[in-house]
Amino acid sequence: MEARQKEKLYEMLPLFVFAAAYFVAQLFDWMDTAHFLFAVVISFITFASMASLFKTDYQATDKQIRSLNLYSGLLTAVVFIFFLQSFLHWYRMIGMNYRMTALMVVLLIYFVLLFRAMRTLSQFKSSTLRK
Repeated sequence: MEARQKEKLYEMLPLFVFAAAYFVAQLFDWMDTAHFLFAVVISFITFASMASLFKTDYQATDKQIRSLNLYSGLLTAVVFIFFLQSFLHWYRMIGMNYRMTALMVVLLIYFVLLFRAMRTLSQFKSSTLRK
């Protein structure tokens, strides 16, 4: 039972890393978008490393690898869009309401993709044999 609980905690690692990175970024006097950008990049790197470890440690099929590559690519695109959206905050190009709406929409899209990618990765781990 304890091993399964540790595995579940490991599967949620990108979310824990996001929360930890966000609160660490709060120690610095940055804008809100910089806090979120820092946390998004760190949690994306965590997920990408977990996917890479899955590809090397498990007997993954080509379909599983393509699916993980798709999610990694989508998350990369959303992180890039989040970075571009941050310029709206840093240079104050549009009004505050529109900037915060754009920030929250992109963050919501990131979380939806991250949850789906984490769920897919955990399903693959449970149904695939180790090398």
